[in-house]
Amino acid sequence: MLIYPVLDNTCSTASATEFVDVPLWNAISNRRMWDMYLSRYPGGVTPPYAAPGHGNLRDLPLSYVETAEFDPLRDEGLDYAEALRAEGIEVEVNATRQTVHGYDANAASDIARQSLSQRIRFLEKAFAPATTDAND
Repeated sequence: MLIYPVLDNTCSTASATEFVDVPLWNAISNRRMWDMYLSRYPGGVTPPYAAPGHGNLRDLPLSYVETAEFDPLRDEGLDYAEALRAEGIEVEVNATRQTVHGYDANAASDIARQSLSQRIRFLEKAFAPATTDAND
């Protein structure tokens, strides 16, 4: 379950460069976060676990990706969902509209409640006991 997924240290998607003046999380804070996070790795080496958008996507479980419309992380989340689909991974995408990173902190908003309901439905599906065929 990925909500506002942070997947790509290159910060090169359109949304990662476009949203410099949105509230809460913007392109500038995103770049600073990556610089700080990767500062202990010399020579620009990015460990594979640090930027999973560049990793092996085979044999992953059912996935949920949620993005906010005005979030620098939006495009990398949507790109990741498409890459999962290309590997045959079942993925549910909730691309929220008219939202910024952290929109769900306002639990009273309709969009936050709808997203929470989607998340719960996904988790129920993901963790539902496996059913077996009576003929097995």
